[in-house]
Amino acid sequence: MNPAIWIAIFLPIWISIMVSLNNKKELQKSIVFKLKKKREGQRMSNEVIKNFIGKDCIISTFQTQVTGVIESIEDNWVIIRVEEQIEIVNIDYISRIREHPLKKNGKKKMIV
Repeated sequence: MNPAIWIAIFLPIWISIMVSLNNKKELQKSIVFKLKKKREGQRMSNEVIKNFIGKDCIISTFQTQVTGVIESIEDNWVIIRVEEQIEIVNIDYISRIREHPLKKNGKKKMIV
């Protein structure tokens, strides 16, 4: 095949992939900047999270969501037991904590 055809076909695809990756990085940077700016005066304190120790909770950060039992809080970190594993989340990146909702019969509701 002619090299001009290869360039005409694959160059736009390659450029669009590189632009989309750059946009994703910029979006993550802007989210982190907004969170830091917002939380300068309003930090989620350890005392608020201590109310949830021993409860099955849903913890949302700006990228992920962790569902498990909060075991303890040390310095600026929350230790969460997810099934048989332990996960550690920095309090600075937590945007929301809520107790896992239950149905009338006591089973967990499905969260979407």
